[in-house]
Amino acid sequence: MQSIRTFSLILLFLWVAVAVVVNLFGIELFFPFSAEISGQEEMFRLYSVRFAVGCFFLLVIFRYLCQLRPWPSLIVIYWYGIFWMISSCIYAVKMDIKLDELHHLIWAVILLVLIRLEIRQKVKETRDSIYKRDYF
Repeated sequence: MQSIRTFSLILLFLWVAVAVVVNLFGIELFFPFSAEISGQEEMFRLYSVRFAVGCFFLLVIFRYLCQLRPWPSLIVIYWYGIFWMISSCIYAVKMDIKLDELHHLIWAVILLVLIRLEIRQKVKETRDSIYKRDYF
């Protein structure tokens, strides 16, 4: 199971790397592997990402002000994904997005579950709190 999670994280890394590189050449690549989406869906994704980033920044700043320990990198990705899923649901209802246009959320849920399992595995391997080590 751990090799499946590691393989999935490698695929996620490669997908994001390809998306960043092709964006430099003016090609927009949307998750998962869509080169073109409707204008409404593009605005939906923009709004949901912007809302998720705002919520995530609020959480990070709150944690800093309360002087809590920093998060390991996988937990950062996991919490951003949680905020993105919440904001996607909010904006899907608000913008009246059809369910057949939300298929990318299924892939995101699968990735979040795999990331959560990987985080739990790291905690078990260290036998202590995950906050004592950073996995950069």
